[in-house]
Amino acid sequence: MRQNYTLEQIKTIMNNYDLGEPINFSIFEVGIENTNILVETSTNKYVIKICESETAKVKDIELEISLMQKAFDSGLPVPKIIKTIANTNLVIFLSKPTFVMSYLEGVNVYAEQVSISFLEEVASASAKMVKCFFDLKNNNFEKREHYWNLQTFSEGKKYLVYLDKDKKVDKKLIGTIYEEWERKVAVNFSVMQTSFIHGDIAAHNLLMHDGHLSGIIDFGDASYGCIIFELAIAIAQLCMLQNDWQEAVKVYAKKFQEILPLNKIEKDILYYLVRCRSANMIVICNGLYHTEAKRKDYVWFHDQGVENLKKLEKIGKEKFDKIL
Repeated sequence: MRQNYTLEQIKTIMNNYDLGEPINFSIFEVGIENTNILVETSTNKYVIKICESETAKVKDIELEISLMQKAFDSGLPVPKIIKTIANTNLVIFLSKPTFVMSYLEGVNVYAEQVSISFLEEVASASAKMVKCFFDLKNNNFEKREHYWNLQTFSEGKKYLVYLDKDKKVDKKLIGTIYEEWERKVAVNFSVMQTSFIHGDIAAHNLLMHDGHLSGIIDFGDASYGCIIFELAIAIAQLCMLQNDWQEAVKVYAKKFQEILPLNKIEKDILYYLVRCRSANMIVICNGLYHTEAKRKDYVWFHDQGVENLKKLEKIGKEKFDKIL
């Protein structure tokens, strides 16, 4: 969970880099699991990421870094990883994996309305990013205890107990969605296209500058999984935030598929996957709110998940499929 740090602690981290003396810093308020810090030094601006989770493994962070660097080298709008003086990608600070990256100009589009052209830019960049990962070997990589991953969606059930007093949520519907995942999604994993994916193409991980996409950030949910997850997550946490969300879904899905076409089964289960991601937003954020900290961002994600499910229930699968 995000933490507070002092300037002296920031200097301790930056002593591992040849980036000038830290002058000012501020902690980004967006983000749940980790702490991201904007640091202004005597030479430039940088971002420090401190991985706060007790279950964070160095190999997971190394994967995150390698995917970011691969995307950066492919010309995509992602931060550049900064090497330490010792030519390593990360350091261990207070027993936590920590790394530094370049700062990208732009405004976070968290809870903002965006243009159709911006959505198209995100869809195109997202699909190109997945495609640039095609030549990377999986090497049996598996990120454990990663309940945001749609491939391990059922792990979120451990938080269902905290929905008992949640009057905003249709608990029967949530139960149905978990059943749908078992009957309609999980059984089709073997026929879905796979690759490394960013895993969280959501509004809070996108930067906009002069009306254009200037950055895709936070690869902390990156994993090897089904390509369609990338599209489903973006629909749930970017397109469905828009006032004309159906048009946003239509435009985004079309642009994404110009680069990475979906097969018939993937198209058929996309509706269920968007429901799964929306249910995740409700169940997990509600659980974290009651077990970790009563934070406003947990409430916001929870409420957005509730609104998503209402919208999806209203139009139903048949009409959703026609949008595509």
